Amino acid sequence: MIEHIKSIFAKIFLAVISVTLTLILLAVAFNLYLEKTRYIGDGNMGFTLDYAVFNLDYIFWQKYFCDLEDNCPETVSYVDSLLIHPQNIFGSEYSPTCKKILFLGDSFSTAPFSEFSYGDYFTEKLSEEFHHCFISLHLASGGVGNSQELAKLEDNIEVIDPDLVIWQFYWNDLVNNVQFSVHDIDRNLLKRKKAWNNAFFISGFLNQHIPFLRTSVIGNYFFEESTKKDFFRTWPADIYTDDVDEYNKVFVPLLLESGKKLAANNSAKLLTTISPLECYLDQEKTCDEWSLGDHIILEGILIENSMFISMESTSSATIFVENNLNNLFSNDDMKNYGSRHLSEQGEIYFGTNLFLNSKEIIKNLIFH
Repeated sequence: MIEHIKSIFAKIFLAVISVTLTLILLAVAFNLYLEKTRYIGDGNMGFTLDYAVFNLDYIFWQKYFCDLEDNCPETVSYVDSLLIHPQNIFGSEYSPTCKKILFLGDSFSTAPFSEFSYGDYFTEKLSEEFHHCFISLHLASGGVGNSQELAKLEDNIEVIDPDLVIWQFYWNDLVNNVQFSVHDIDRNLLKRKKAWNNAFFISGFLNQHIPFLRTSVIGNYFFEESTKKDFFRTWPADIYTDDVDEYNKVFVPLLLESGKKLAANNSAKLLTTISPLECYLDQEKTCDEWSLGDHIILEGILIENSMFISMESTSSATIFVENNLNNLFSNDDMKNYGSRHLSEQGEIYFGTNLFLNSKEIIKNLIFH
């Protein structure tokens, strides 16, 4: 009996070794093929792997402040560093009476081309208006989608303990919610899942933890292609059809409802806003059909299902830029029309708009 069991385990061991060696040989052969065909991806891998951490809870965990300011050692989590050294305090020195404004969103909320974000200028205006101490905090990552933003809020809202959460959306969230989601719809409720069933997470995780893989063509290939193809058949919709819009018309309201309940359970209020399209303000830019259509759909969902505050201009906010609207956006190298980041002037402009459009609402929300 014992010999029989040993024999079974030996066969299993040999089978595992054989499969492993076969996979390695196939990977080497495929890597050689890609090198021969001179495969070149879209160039997204370097940005994402340099400025994001792939872990079991989120596909993206941006490290802008840690990396660019070099003040966040790996032993300290992003949220811990955020609270130890709040980026911007307005009105007075830090005290327990300061109101905390948490900005949840994507790269638009990280202000990659300006020292201060629209959220900082918004918070500064609040402090001046209400003569009170306000703190501007940012829980934002580039290209993540709303599902991962909600997951970050779920895991960190108790620690951050904000008085107000402003959740920033953008048109490409509709696609990201399909490709990079960490929530499923289960009987009209959201169910949190881990990232392991997402091919993009696995390829990013392996690229970050296996040094030679990141420098190989095959590592680049799987990382790039996993953003475009549903390798594991886990995407809930086809990103190249109108299915993605129909899915989000159900999915985003469920996310918003979860966010509102989460905020209320932690004595906070939740507002939403949507980032502007460059082509709306610069006549030299044109909106492509995809970005414009998704922007309209998403804005409609937010207006119907949340306390929505627009970044659209008001007369008093546009005076200082009325003849200079094309300077609101940075000259970055993103290729999609309507998807540019803001310049410093743009951060001021849209932060001011957000303040003017919401100050009365916020007064009633956090000074009641």
